[in-house]
Amino acid sequence: SGLDAGTNIGDALGLGLAGFDAMTRTGDNRPKVLVLLSDGEHNKEGDEVLRPLQAAQLAQKLGIPVYTIDCGGEGANESPDERKQRSDGRAVLEDVARLSGGRSCVANSPDELRA
Repeated sequence: SGLDAGTNIGDALGLGLAGFDAMTRTGDNRPKVLVLLSDGEHNKEGDEVLRPLQAAQLAQKLGIPVYTIDCGGEGANESPDERKQRSDGRAVLEDVARLSGGRSCVANSPDELRA
């Protein structure tokens, strides 16, 4: 459908990092962290798309840890392809957090998110 624009984790991280970089350039040297709440699915590809691991490397260079929260859930009736896609997405979020010096967690309920 025309409304399904997909999910682009890399560009979302890039936009957040650009905002922090602009803050630093104006003299704001307070510690910064970026929190990414996602269903874990990065499904946009192409030459003009910032990939998640590229964004994580940029975050590391800027000294901004990324904390990822996977809230994609686990469906009871998932197909093997859906399970693999969820697992792959979770692995990407974990890699982004690790590369940037942050942390990754899973929160599939309001209580888990609060924790």
